[in-house]
Amino acid sequence: MNWQFLFLLCAGLTGSVLRAQETGTARVPEPITLAQAEQLFQTNNLMLLAGHYQIEAARAQVVQQKLWDNPQLSLEHNLYNPTTGRVLEVNSPTATQQAVQLQQLIPLAGKRGYRVRVAELSARQTEYELYDLLRSLRYALRQTFFELHFTQASLALYNDQIGSLRHTVALMEVQQKKGNLSLKEFTRVKAFLFQLENERTETLNQLADLQRDFRTLLGRGGETDFRPVVDTDRYRIAKRGAAAQSLAFCMETASEYRYDLKGQATLVELRQADHALQRAMAVPDLTTGLVYDRIGSAFPHYTGVTLGITLPLWNRNQGNIRMARALTAAEQGRLEHHQLTLENEVVAAYQKVHQTEARYQNIDPSFADDFDRLQEGVLQNFEKRNVTLLEFLDFYESYKESILQLYRLENDRIRAYEELNYVVGKTLFNDETTK
Repeated sequence: MNWQFLFLLCAGLTGSVLRAQETGTARVPEPITLAQAEQLFQTNNLMLLAGHYQIEAARAQVVQQKLWDNPQLSLEHNLYNPTTGRVLEVNSPTATQQAVQLQQLIPLAGKRGYRVRVAELSARQTEYELYDLLRSLRYALRQTFFELHFTQASLALYNDQIGSLRHTVALMEVQQKKGNLSLKEFTRVKAFLFQLENERTETLNQLADLQRDFRTLLGRGGETDFRPVVDTDRYRIAKRGAAAQSLAFCMETASEYRYDLKGQATLVELRQADHALQRAMAVPDLTTGLVYDRIGSAFPHYTGVTLGITLPLWNRNQGNIRMARALTAAEQGRLEHHQLTLENEVVAAYQKVHQTEARYQNIDPSFADDFDRLQEGVLQNFEKRNVTLLEFLDFYESYKESILQLYRLENDRIRAYEELNYVVGKTLFNDETTK
């Protein structure tokens, strides 16, 4: 048995020890399933909690607009009696003047009903905004969950290779100094190790960003890292959703569950209701009341009824009516644009699912296992000196790139299905529909 195979075999054993030591100094990630992540997200996400308070505020406005204006009560008492020379005289039965007036504003032309309608539509739009925020955040959560899973798998691959190569380089350095190994081969291995360590650092930085985003979505602080638990075999089975559901079905589902589209339609209704309100505002409100005057009128203890109304001579709310009409037309145009955008989003996401699924189905299911068996054969041939060290390193790099590409493809496949879930506004394809 030659020295090259011996140090390679030792590299695998000591590399495992190094990896164990490295992981012992880092925080141990907390395992979490997708269902657990979504439960924490629903309970703790601060953006969703803020959205619920916004809905409560909007609903409170509906209650406020249903209330009538309070009546106005005014009292009058004479300040100074020049006949008696008294201030605030209260005991004279003939000289003390007192008056009481009670007034109530009565809105005409249905203003109160229009105001309630505007408030109700505003509250509904706020609810739709929260539902759409939930859709967007949930999409981000699921994307981050799977991205975190495959990035951690990539890091494990780098750790395996770097742990082995570090000890290999140490052994090779001894052999190189003894003249049993050329400097060219030794430098080639060190360069490959340097490349792997740089790529591993980039992966660690990606993981830090993903952990940050994932914790924020879950409403958790920075004291915990997470390790997504994914049933990889289930996700490697062909998804039946793309073939079973038609594009027309996805379009219909999007029309029903895309709350941003419903919110835009509600905004058109809101502008229409505001236009009606502004037209009603051109009609003056009526003020009615009762008045009592003790001795200041034509006869003592006068009581009367008052009616008051503003004369709409110059200001008939023309500017606000015109503005409301223009805003209604603008929101209608945005609604049509939103509908067109939604249709294109569904078509593009549907095509991505089919294209990614077709690419995935072309992969031999035993691809990774074949690579593992090939690696064993390369090791055996390396022992027999049928494979040079550089050829072995080339295979090592090809193995790394192939496994990473497989991870990317699996992640892209899941992302395509999740994007279709996102654009239709409903979970059509998830971990339960991958069987």
